[in-house]
Amino acid sequence: MFHKELHKLFAAYPKSFVKLSLTGESGSNGKKEARYITVHEDISPKVWKDHLDGKYRIGLRPELGDECVWACIDIDPNDYKNFSKKKTINIIANFNLPFIPVVSKSGGLHLFIFFTKPAKIDKVKAKLQQYNEQYFLANEIFPCNKTINMPYFNMNATMEFAYN
Repeated sequence: MFHKELHKLFAAYPKSFVKLSLTGESGSNGKKEARYITVHEDISPKVWKDHLDGKYRIGLRPELGDECVWACIDIDPNDYKNFSKKKTINIIANFNLPFIPVVSKSGGLHLFIFFTKPAKIDKVKAKLQQYNEQYFLANEIFPCNKTINMPYFNMNATMEFAYN
């Protein structure tokens, strides 16, 4: 029933999601390239089950109108091959920051944060920007009207796992 828990935890823009597949190519910085297809359907527990079973990867937008229940700082390093996740994970631990670091599809980090009740997107983005400027200097913060790849694709053999 893990798929139902993730469906609830990652409540997302309800009218569409993205299916993505890796091309097998990598950019000059080592980031894995993917193809994206927008599916104009509700995100359902079955979509999550298919993602966890390895049928296809999904990308979601955290926006629920002008609110969200999760957000993310996306750390895409300039050089994936020499990127050390340990430094970021230590910053989160040492400063008791409210993020759950998850390995991204390319080997960077997604720093997820979850809220007990819906929060206004403008306030979430402002707070995440403060954290980002002080600790991480990442290029992208979600929500930003784009999808972000969800963790635990092909969960029994996943490389996209959370650190605690």
